[in-house]
Amino acid sequence: MPGGVVDIVVVAGAGVEDGESFEQAAKRELLEELGLTITDLEAFCTVETDQAVEKYFISHWDAGAVDLICWEEHEKNIDDNLYAPVWVDMARVARLNLVPTAVKARLVEKYENDSGC
Repeated sequence: MPGGVVDIVVVAGAGVEDGESFEQAAKRELLEELGLTITDLEAFCTVETDQAVEKYFISHWDAGAVDLICWEEHEKNIDDNLYAPVWVDMARVARLNLVPTAVKARLVEKYENDSGC
């Protein structure tokens, strides 16, 4: 939007490389994009588009603070496209412009079911 600001929230991730499982790709992308080494992944949902099958996972991070601005995606910042990784409390997901919307809906549903809302 020329002259305006549009905040879109996305989850970390990208394509699966040759010989790689979806789980291996998720772990690699989290390390490359955010510097996180993840050992446990829980299959969360699958979204099928015209271009690809996308698989999403949930993991929990309990190992302390992480520097979210020293990884490869931060280097892609330009004036009209700012990449700023942030932690988001699950209670806020419903108010975010999170894409894909199918993943947002599933996260909201999971949070409501897990928290008793």
